[in-house]
Amino acid sequence: MTSIIGRSDDLNSVVRLVQDSLVRLVTITGTGGVGKSRLALEVGWRVAGRFEAVHGLDLSALRYPDDVPRALAESLRTPDPAALIGDGRWLLVLDSFEHVAAAATTVGTLLSGCPRLTVLVTSRSPLRLRGEHLWPLAPLAVPDGDELGALAE
Repeated sequence: MTSIIGRSDDLNSVVRLVQDSLVRLVTITGTGGVGKSRLALEVGWRVAGRFEAVHGLDLSALRYPDDVPRALAESLRTPDPAALIGDGRWLLVLDSFEHVAAAATTVGTLLSGCPRLTVLVTSRSPLRLRGEHLWPLAPLAVPDGDELGALAE
């Protein structure tokens, strides 16, 4: 895995949000290729010790919103993810949610049924669920000028 560069402020802020027990849904938004997935992965690693379980699911291969519950159940190896999570302190990382945006109700249902679940989502657009905390991720800044040394840093 590569190191995360130029995102320490974003990383620290999203880590704080995810660790706050009053924050249940955090969505990192931004354009394609800006680093949403890499940031979410790093957040998951950094906070893993604060949760009973951290589970990630890449949704980019799914074609339809109705595929999300099945994909989640398969990845957790259970027919009922809400029953498995229960009242456990879990972090669920859902990557590339823009491909199945209409599945936001699935996330809402999970959050209602699992009172200590936190969901971290990456998407090009918000889920628009109650209580969602948005973290817009901007492209990395590029130094001014033509100096190769400044660009290398």
